[in-house]
Amino acid sequence: MSSPHSPGGAPTNHVPATVASSEDVPETREETRNKWLNSVYLTYSYSGRNISITVKDFIAILATTRTYPRHSWLNDDQIDLALTLVADDTGRSDILILSPRAGQGLASLGLRQNTLIDFTQINPDAFQQMSSDAVRWIVVPCTDALPVEPTAEEVAETAKNHPATKQHPSKVSSHWGLMVIDKTESQAWWLDGHLTLGRRRNKSYIQHMYRAGWTAGKALRGFEIIMERVSGQFTASTIKHVPHDEHNNGYRDDAASGCGPWVVAMFQYILNHHEFLENAHGLKHAFTASSREEHNVNLAFNSLRTRERMQAIISAELEREDPTVFPYRLDLQKMRVLGIPHSVHGLMQLVLESERDSGTKGGDRQGSKGHGRGDNDDDDDDDDDDEDFFYEGKSYHKWLLREEINANPGLYTHVFSRNQRYNLVCQFLVERQVNDDAAAAAAAAQNPYSKNWATRIYPKGFNKDNLPDFSTLTKAEAQSWEGPYRDSLFSQDPEERGPFESYLPILHRTYKGNFSTEPLEALQRYFRNDMVSEVAFDKSERGLPWTAQRLATRLNETYLTLEVPLFATLTNAQIDGWVARLPPAALAIINHFDQDEITQDVFWYKYGRGLLHRMFVGELDDMSADDIRQWREADSCIDPASTNDNETAMVKMKILYERPDFENVPYLRESPLHWPHRRHRPGPREKRKRSEDDDSDGVDKDDTNSRKRPKTKSSEFDKAAEFGKVPDSNDVFATVYHEGSKPTQDPKTIQDPKTIDWSMISDLDLGPYLTDEVRHDPRIGNTFNRYSYRAILFLKHGGTFKNNSQEERTTIWVRDTNVFTHGDESGPIVDLTLLSTGRFYVRPVAEEILERMAGKYESEPAAPIGDPEALVVDESGAPDAADKDRASKTPSASIAQKEKRAPKAQKENRAPKPQKEKSAPKNPTIDKGNASNGHTVNFLHQPDKELDDWLSDLPASATTQIKPTTGIWLKRTLLQKLFGGFRVLSDEDLEYWEVYDTRFRERRKQEGWNSAQLVATLEHYVKDTPEMDCRGPLESYPKAYVERWKTWGGKEDWKKVREAKRKRTAKEQIKKEGEGKGKKKDEKDEEEAEEK
Repeated sequence: MSSPHSPGGAPTNHVPATVASSEDVPETREETRNKWLNSVYLTYSYSGRNISITVKDFIAILATTRTYPRHSWLNDDQIDLALTLVADDTGRSDILILSPRAGQGLASLGLRQNTLIDFTQINPDAFQQMSSDAVRWIVVPCTDALPVEPTAEEVAETAKNHPATKQHPSKVSSHWGLMVIDKTESQAWWLDGHLTLGRRRNKSYIQHMYRAGWTAGKALRGFEIIMERVSGQFTASTIKHVPHDEHNNGYRDDAASGCGPWVVAMFQYILNHHEFLENAHGLKHAFTASSREEHNVNLAFNSLRTRERMQAIISAELEREDPTVFPYRLDLQKMRVLGIPHSVHGLMQLVLESERDSGTKGGDRQGSKGHGRGDNDDDDDDDDDDEDFFYEGKSYHKWLLREEINANPGLYTHVFSRNQRYNLVCQFLVERQVNDDAAAAAAAAQNPYSKNWATRIYPKGFNKDNLPDFSTLTKAEAQSWEGPYRDSLFSQDPEERGPFESYLPILHRTYKGNFSTEPLEALQRYFRNDMVSEVAFDKSERGLPWTAQRLATRLNETYLTLEVPLFATLTNAQIDGWVARLPPAALAIINHFDQDEITQDVFWYKYGRGLLHRMFVGELDDMSADDIRQWREADSCIDPASTNDNETAMVKMKILYERPDFENVPYLRESPLHWPHRRHRPGPREKRKRSEDDDSDGVDKDDTNSRKRPKTKSSEFDKAAEFGKVPDSNDVFATVYHEGSKPTQDPKTIQDPKTIDWSMISDLDLGPYLTDEVRHDPRIGNTFNRYSYRAILFLKHGGTFKNNSQEERTTIWVRDTNVFTHGDESGPIVDLTLLSTGRFYVRPVAEEILERMAGKYESEPAAPIGDPEALVVDESGAPDAADKDRASKTPSASIAQKEKRAPKAQKENRAPKPQKEKSAPKNPTIDKGNASNGHTVNFLHQPDKELDDWLSDLPASATTQIKPTTGIWLKRTLLQKLFGGFRVLSDEDLEYWEVYDTRFRERRKQEGWNSAQLVATLEHYVKDTPEMDCRGPLESYPKAYVERWKTWGGKEDWKKVREAKRKRTAKEQIKKEGEGKGKKKDEKDEEEAEEK
């Protein structure tokens, strides 16, 4: 089953395990049992090291949390051997599996607890294999047990007296994860099956992660030291959207210890799909939010089945080595003494007998004190060194209880006793599953966007069966109950939210749910308290005959569900009602805009409808085609008369309602404290109709955060399903194919791509052409939209922007946010301005639009003019959202931010005077500097596709660092050194380099970072390149470069000429509009004269 070659090409030899002869069999049953359990089941040689597993550990692989919890956590040898056999079975020599011990050594090296010499002496084989050129992928299983690695001398000294400790260091810890390192692309990914994700502004974020991820980060730093890389050079990321080792575990009785089997199953899954590793964008691109459910189905993780497969591959290797061996290495003599076990449980009973007789509790699997979860002492008291804590007759692992305490420390600050804290956590764990089941059943019958809390946290002394009458709480008592949800349901200063009686019903809703089971006295107290705030009742209703049923119905309607209108249809008075109870975070948007109350009112009446939609419904990207159609027909701000298609409407809506000022709009769907008074909510005939209202599962299941935005469910989803299409979560328009899927539409019905007008094609027709190649095109930046896809397809099928064939389509191409900036009149000068009339004003002339489109998509310059954000792409072509903030610091972006609002002429619907535009530093393609010994080249802005032409003309000794997978920026660095060096670059060029070169993502944030350090780092990257000067005559350079030089090199004023032409065109347009207005005025005067 093993491969004849280990990573790096080293031969793999098997070390035969020795079986005791009959003469060595002890006379007593206990001695026979113990000797058998502690004997070596299999020793496997891999990459210069021997991996051994005992019979006891082999048997214990099948132990689960329910059956044998003390043995259910896989130890180092079990994980190491399983991963190694799985990797060898593929026959790949470019993958290296590091042992968990070597991973701990890397982490110790990263923490500076050890030196490089110590690591190489303790792990000589690992050091050699990691340095091998034949190895590209390095797999490191990591735990959160990070001991201080002993020095080489300590290991040697210890091995003399205790040889076993050298072979079996710390055996087990609380959590397993997997780190995959790509040496070639300088990337590393962390895969953790027990992440807790939350949602913020419709994006997932990691709410909680076990300490194993921290250990992996330190191990990566140690790996950088070994490979002599600069700290931070590797791009490290945690893959969020992977199947969960508990929620997606098909075996429900292994919840607390499924992480070990999950690591093995996930590694096998990745190897079975080689495209995951070989994808240019790496593993992170393979595991996206949209594909998570697909991976859940394909992986079909079942921890018990994985444990069985682990035993199967280990036993198969033993049988391959020795076909005559008995199962579990039981020979006839041992079976006569011990009996013949009829099941796994029988074998485990022998393990437990051995531990009882020796007075241990599985301690031999736990490792040294402090590095695992195990029982490291032999006493029977329940101190913190014992493994289990007992609550109501059941045992709970203390490491699990401590993790819960660390995740919510604020809930336990008032409890000083350790055992009291454990009791409180156990109480929470016991009730969690019951509450989850009850909440899931209740949510199915409710509005899909509004749900009660699946996990409730109770103050000390209370539980689900012991809850107070919330209508009688005092203010101090109420504050203790709202504590766990202060940041979600009660995200407002208590002094600003009015009388505390107004949120007592919210506490009831949170902890009890429905009001129908409350007695009449409690309902009447809620009624009387509400007379102060008038949320559920009006004062005019005081004298009505309220029965218990009517009171409960009104409270349920007010606090359990929130019906929303189509906000585009609201009047100004209705907007006032929805704004009245918003939290400070939402009101701060108004205050940030203007301090003038009158201006604030105007502001809300213009932008409030879209902001309220984002606060109470979801982001604009989640709107279905039917939602957009209804909105554009009702919103006067986007000129319904001239907006006849969803694409144009969405462009206008995003300009208005997703301004930079609105970045932190809170989501209030689950916060009844901020819902409007019921009189402002829609009546039965005004409720907003959605195509997904009948879906009881409209909330992202992965989301554990309090603010859950709805999933996208477009009305086009069903239409697109015929062709295997699903909505694109990153886009606002029509549906697209799922990654990796291919259209199944009849080829006869697909139009010839060369005959399609790509600028005008509808979104539904565009869907079948959006393949992976188009969606992942490296020219697409962070700010792309559907028009970016159209441009890619236009060029792919023979089109070009370099002639005037698309001149009449420039008003369409300017909508591409990958190249052009958008905004409204109240913001800075942009390329596409939405006027107060609801119409667009396009600032660039047609010639410039085509020039910039060609520059972005045809010659691929370093940056399109005025849009630095769209270019922040790493060397693999994948957009990096974190770079968006960096891009805003470039010279062109900072200038754009300082520009004032549109001039008065623009506010009067006249075309503004064009502003001179700041371009990328220097000439986008060439540098005119000449050295005495040849022509100096600035490679900062050379097109990516031409770099290989330059490299092909260089001597082999100069390109030893260049490999087929070398990134663009390393190529630029090497070429710049050979053709003039870094000292010839201006400060502006250097600033531009550090912004767009992703290797400086973290470095440039460091205090004291400057251009001198940048140059020194660049020179360090190519320090192994021979010192040589490759400059020569201009004519000896690649043809494309020479032609550009001859075209632009002698024209110093070409930018001024273009700017003058742009100004003349703008003046003519303004003059033409003025004449048109004058003509209309004359006609109006004539009509008035005729009437008189």
